[in-house]
Amino acid sequence: MWYKVLIAIASVLAVAIYFQFDPAITTNNFPKCPLYSLTNLYCTGCGSQRAFHQILHGNFIQATHYNVMAVIFLPYILLKYLIDLVNYLFKKSITLSFYSNRKVNLSILVVFIIFTVLRNIPVYPFNLLAPHK
Repeated sequence: MWYKVLIAIASVLAVAIYFQFDPAITTNNFPKCPLYSLTNLYCTGCGSQRAFHQILHGNFIQATHYNVMAVIFLPYILLKYLIDLVNYLFKKSITLSFYSNRKVNLSILVVFIIFTVLRNIPVYPFNLLAPHK
């Protein structure tokens, strides 16, 4: 169980770093996307670091300009972390079936693949999905 405490500490530290430092400005301190570096193609996560910084500052509209999927799926991810935290702290076994539902997970995968393909089409309106300022 010590690894869960370590993950929680790392998560809090990461949130503090992303709150304090803007990846759009301090680009040398944050990891680069390997796919984009090699191919100039945007992956599903491209722009999510900048989006996360904007979300932490309450700038949700600006965050969507960097990565709309990061904004859309944030509640899904946060709910999962919250459930895991409650289960760990209070020794509960709360589960939500859609997190383990194969159809839901497959649907999310398909949405991510379609998003990745569309954001790499360099014509309007698809180019709006690419990370931009």
